[in-house]
Amino acid sequence: MEEFRELGLRRRCRSYRKRDAVFREGESATRLYCVLSGWVKIWKMTAEGHRQIVRWAGPGDPLGYRSVMSGEHYRASATAATRTVICHLEGQDLKLLLARQPVLAQRLIARLSQDLGLAEERLLQVAHQPVRQRLAQLLLQLEDDSSNGFRMTRLDMAQIIGTSPETLVRLLTEYHELGVLRRTRKGFEVLEREELERLAGLEPTC
Repeated sequence: MEEFRELGLRRRCRSYRKRDAVFREGESATRLYCVLSGWVKIWKMTAEGHRQIVRWAGPGDPLGYRSVMSGEHYRASATAATRTVICHLEGQDLKLLLARQPVLAQRLIARLSQDLGLAEERLLQVAHQPVRQRLAQLLLQLEDDSSNGFRMTRLDMAQIIGTSPETLVRLLTEYHELGVLRRTRKGFEVLEREELERLAGLEPTC
């Protein structure tokens, strides 16, 4: 597509080491970022002073575009979770390009709508679901995404579901004793997917 070829001409890329900051919450949103390789965690600081992971971004995922398009500050922080290569496009170049390429603008709006829907779902989960249920849902997601080769730490898992590392370890031990999963050197292996789906509050499939 012509619009993406023009994006490629204007972008700049750089490497990030694990734990390097890509951008921080509250900074002026002047660039749109896109992950080329590796993984990035997007997080916010809660009122209690704890990190809450909002989402993960992998190869092909954009970062910061909502803030760039609205002319605001970044609403969350982005930190490299692995060795990562990220490309960026200056916000002014993006806006000029979108004005000339309505198809690209439509795609970006569609992506924005999708991400907003996921964010709303995430807020409802944290507000209303028990932590045991949120953990079961996360474990199912991690099993489904296991082919991407990325290993999430227990601290990351705790920050995603909004609990303490101690509570996470206790619940993982509980699931292990129930025979739902077993620990491995790479993390865990789900043994009873149907039981884990029940704990996650999912409807049984035929």
